[in-house]
Amino acid sequence: MEGKTLTPPNPFAVLIDPSPDNGPAVVLVLPRLGVEDVAEAVDAVLAAEPDVRAIDLVVGGDPVGRTTRRHLGGARRHTGVGDGATLPGYTAKYRIIVLRCAEPECDKEIRRIHIDEDQLPACTAGHHSGWTAR
Repeated sequence: MEGKTLTPPNPFAVLIDPSPDNGPAVVLVLPRLGVEDVAEAVDAVLAAEPDVRAIDLVVGGDPVGRTTRRHLGGARRHTGVGDGATLPGYTAKYRIIVLRCAEPECDKEIRRIHIDEDQLPACTAGHHSGWTAR
């Protein structure tokens, strides 16, 4: 194996759609979290926004891929729901915050589970005018 570098597996691969549509997607920006927490945040978006079909995931500042409602089978209540050991209903662990670019005429949005005023990313269209909560 001389000269070969092993690439660690993507821990979020189970969430990523291997053949996503190229259509519109919302952007979900999360801190460095484990796959179960990311799955719960994705589920919260899908449950709260029935029209969302695709989500571009950014975890810990790194783009990890696109997940889709079709790939995941829609909003799931939460991990473990099938075994009957959990209460019915959607997760209350995360509340999704929708931020819209403050630049006039820009319709770009991102979704987050927390806001750190000092580390908000630039608009996905490159604007640096800030964000407003929707």
